Amino acid sequence: QTHRIRIEKTSGTAAEGALITAEAPHLSGKITKWSGEIAFPAADQTEGERVKEHILTGLKWITALGAEKGVGYGRLVEVTSEHFNRKESRTDIISSPADTIGLAITMLDPLMIGGVRIKDNYLKSEKILTGTVIKGALAQCIRRRLNLNGNQELNESTPGATEAGISNIARHFEQLRITHAFPSRQSLVRPVKPPISLVKANGLHDIALSEKPRLINDKAPAFAIDWKDASDVDFAYGWAHPKTLARTRTAIETVTRKAEEEKLYTFEYICPVDDQNKEITWLSNIYLPDNLDENERKKLSDEICFVVHNWFDYIGKRDSRIKTARVSSGHWLLAVREFDISQDKITVLTLQSDALILDPWVLKGEDKDSLFEAYKEFWNDISGGAFELKRFFAAQKLKGGYLGRRFRINGKYYPFFLTRAGSVFVLKIKNQTKAEKLGKTWQHRGVPIPDWAFKRYGRPSDRKLDWQKCPFTPENGFGEIIMNLPCHWEQAPKPHPGGCND
Repeated sequence: QTHRIRIEKTSGTAAEGALITAEAPHLSGKITKWSGEIAFPAADQTEGERVKEHILTGLKWITALGAEKGVGYGRLVEVTSEHFNRKESRTDIISSPADTIGLAITMLDPLMIGGVRIKDNYLKSEKILTGTVIKGALAQCIRRRLNLNGNQELNESTPGATEAGISNIARHFEQLRITHAFPSRQSLVRPVKPPISLVKANGLHDIALSEKPRLINDKAPAFAIDWKDASDVDFAYGWAHPKTLARTRTAIETVTRKAEEEKLYTFEYICPVDDQNKEITWLSNIYLPDNLDENERKKLSDEICFVVHNWFDYIGKRDSRIKTARVSSGHWLLAVREFDISQDKITVLTLQSDALILDPWVLKGEDKDSLFEAYKEFWNDISGGAFELKRFFAAQKLKGGYLGRRFRINGKYYPFFLTRAGSVFVLKIKNQTKAEKLGKTWQHRGVPIPDWAFKRYGRPSDRKLDWQKCPFTPENGFGEIIMNLPCHWEQAPKPHPGGCND
């Protein structure tokens, strides 16, 4: 510990109540060594050496670091570069043009993604890397490498894209569909969002195909919202649970450099490992646009490989460092398989990410019948009558806050009304041929956007949502589905021995 006291300028005596005690980790005058790592891109070895020398020169101009520099703390003695290693660019070329590319991400640093505000000053990170986050991080990394400003859109006229060899990815960037990256318990097996039709009653059951409410094993079934522990289900569906890390900070006044009153805040990060310190891999799929020929798909695939492997360095609110980013041809295997065909003219569809389905402006009442009619109309409209809704198990949420304020409509605050991931829709097939074709399209492109959303958030030029007005687009990973999970049939409750299921 060191002690200092302020001296009055006029009297030359010690000021009243101005004793300062500082606890320093090292003795005064002791030289300590601090080391770190700096990474930067360079075209070749010569440019790398030149940039390194510029960085060292800039660091040597620093006279002191940290707080209390004016009274002798933190004086910089020497700056050296002990190791300078060149990391060669590597690109995995996809041998055959693929409509889908798998993306696997591992992290070096803790992550702050999105955020669930527990209190006004406590922000908790989400565990899923949304397609919006991945796409935004990719765009920002490209801008950095091309020396563009942070608001520069990526398109066919992006400066420097052709010279850098990424003209195709710039041209088609907005059309790329990037699904949410799920934290995987198995390194290259993508988790599946469990359907909320799963219930517990002396075991795990799925009631999606149950015609009416009933007891199971003489007990009332408990839905996921009432479970005390869902770890067994998450384990079965392939989910990893990242370890969390809370960091508390306070805002500092500009003039006095003191901690501001009532400005303490906490970020709860997710770590790159689980509770057993096993590394977690986040898995996503990248779907290429449909209107490409084989040569264009090959070029776009190769450019995606190049950008992901060589430029994709940071992600998240705090620019957390990415350890590895890898791609593979085709989508990742799923932790739970799908049935290839529907059974008894029934298809059961489960949302894997939140979806923009219902118009909150026209919903009336709180009864299930009005909600059923709204969902029934949606599935009929987007399928052209190929599907008819029989029943559903769904949850909804409002997404507002900053998003609701940013994307105002006619100057008014309107939160977005989303149907939650895990929601289940039991659909009766009215036209088999058309239904099969639509099912494949929806699995590739996501749930179609309803007409009311196009009118409110769309662009006049094409049938796409304007992501600057509404971020919940299929291209950003929203509306992902999975069809006909085995649990709907294999874990359906058995009939009561006495023949009564009520």
